[in-house]
Amino acid sequence: MKNAITIILLFAVVAINAQIPTVVNDPQANASLTSRITQGAMQVKNGVEQLKILKDAKDALSKVNNILRDVNEIEEIYELQVKILNNSTNSVKKLRDSKLFSTKEIGNINKSYTLIIDGSIKSLDVLDKLLTNDLFTMKDAERLKFIKEIKGELQERYVGTQALYLRYINKAEQRARQNFFKKNG
Repeated sequence: MKNAITIILLFAVVAINAQIPTVVNDPQANASLTSRITQGAMQVKNGVEQLKILKDAKDALSKVNNILRDVNEIEEIYELQVKILNNSTNSVKKLRDSKLFSTKEIGNINKSYTLIIDGSIKSLDVLDKLLTNDLFTMKDAERLKFIKEIKGELQERYVGTQALYLRYINKAEQRARQNFFKKNG
């Protein structure tokens, strides 16, 4: 399991570094998106390290505890963050490579994905605080509710990256059809 998490994290970092979208005419928007993606990747790395600590604690415990159930939920949260980062990076790259959007539109697309990534980073910041300060002091019901809320937020953001991509790819397809009919019509 440790190897799988390490591989996922390594893949995310490599994928992010290899596919960071760039717009020649708007370096500020690209720098912002790149910065947010890098920050998100660092959070995943920190989260995986914290998850390892929790798993080590799990092995040390001799009796079943409700905290152990939470470890799986937390692992799924960090996997969702990796999916959000990868989906955002790949989507922006595909949309940019379509060459059907202006520089200004690509800047707006970058901003849209940056907002989603910012939201997920904020959710993980709250989770990190829980993991470092309150995990063992919270009541089971409180902790589980809190973790499930964060997981739900990240699931919504992941779906948001998919919906955003569909919105823009539909616009790109519509433009491609219009260009085709202008040339052949």
